[in-house]
Amino acid sequence: MDGQKTTREKLEVEDEEARLQRIQSTLEKLNASSFTPATAPPSLNLPAERPKPHFVPPSDLLSRVQAFLPELEASNAVLQQRLQDDPRSVDIENVEDGAEQYIEMNLGLGLFEQRGSHATASGNNESMSSSSDSGSNSDSDSADDSSAEESDSDGSRS
Repeated sequence: MDGQKTTREKLEVEDEEARLQRIQSTLEKLNASSFTPATAPPSLNLPAERPKPHFVPPSDLLSRVQAFLPELEASNAVLQQRLQDDPRSVDIENVEDGAEQYIEMNLGLGLFEQRGSHATASGNNESMSSSSDSGSNSDSDSADDSSAEESDSDGSRS
């Protein structure tokens, strides 16, 4: 350091105007190069002649659908008329007590675990009882807990 002069490099920071000019010139170069004939659109390599569409004979499924659609439309019209005449007649949420037949849907919402053979069932009882404790308090959960306790006490499943 005695006789040598050290030079330090400094970071040159461009001002706002110089930065804008640099960006604008770059964009102008890109725009100018995009209009040159060298960048022609890629060819699609389509065949010179399109294949002619051909007639597909009606299938069994097509004839069944064509027969079903008018029936569906007629049934929807009858249902719409019943809805206008008596809205309670099409209300599926309220079933009368004297109704002969009705469909009841019991949805089991939640996590169901499939129980395996007796060998794996005894090992899974602890995990099932802990998972049912963390779940909802429905009747099925309490039944699972009681069956798990029974199998723990006598060593077998009932």
